[in-house]
Amino acid sequence: MIDGKRVAVIFGSRKGRIPEHLEQRLYYLLKLFNIDVVIDGAATGVDGDAHRLAKKWGFRTKRFPADWDLYHKPGRKNPAGRIRNREMAGVADLGISFPGGSGTKNMLEQLEPAGVTTVIFREADTDG
Repeated sequence: MIDGKRVAVIFGSRKGRIPEHLEQRLYYLLKLFNIDVVIDGAATGVDGDAHRLAKKWGFRTKRFPADWDLYHKPGRKNPAGRIRNREMAGVADLGISFPGGSGTKNMLEQLEPAGVTTVIFREADTDG
C-alpha cells in the first residue's frame, strides 16, 4: 500500500509490450482487486505500457527507477534493479507479470515471500 491505497506492480521485458488483446483483461484485474495505484520500474517495454495505460484509465501512478549509478561497483554485478524490485514488492498488493528475463524473474522472487498475489501472463497469453 501507498498512503492507504491498494497498489499493483506491473512488470515484464524491456523489449516486450502489453498486447492490445490483453489490455481489457489487465483493466479488469486492476478493478477486480480494487487497485488505486499502479507502479512500475520506469523501464522501457512493459513498464512504459503499464504506466501509459494506467494513466489513460485514470489510476494514480508511481514509477520506481533503479539508481544504477548509486550502486555501481566496477567489476561487480549492479544490484540496483534487485533493490528497486524489493522496494516495489514492499508496497505491492498485487503483482501482474508479463514475459521477461532476469529482472522479471527477480521481481517474481521478491513478490513470493512478501505474500503478494501475482497474476502471470505467459508467452502463449501474449501471442494474440
